[in-house]
Amino acid sequence: MYLVTRRDLPPGHQATQAAHAAFYFGYEHQPILRFWHEESQYLVLLSCEDEAALVDLRSRVEAERIAYSEYREPDFNDELTALAIAPSVATRRLCANLPLALREEAMV
Repeated sequence: MYLVTRRDLPPGHQATQAAHAAFYFGYEHQPILRFWHEESQYLVLLSCEDEAALVDLRSRVEAERIAYSEYREPDFNDELTALAIAPSVATRRLCANLPLALREEAMV
């Protein structure tokens, strides 16, 4: 499973928004989540620059017909804050250049 959040959010919000997206994915795509849980449990937490970059990623995911869920935060004017994307070869390719989320904070 790939969770992608926005680097322009504070670290705590990044983690929370990614978790929201993951829960939405489980709600919206129960069979995929069940398969993921039984076969892999591989989880990657990545980040993109801002909302525009996240919207662009969502468009590319949709074009590839990959299952995903998005989270829009009511406290941030319903802005798109995170995506949860089903694991696949195409997902790996689309996310290959995204940095790990929270990496900078982890090294401090």
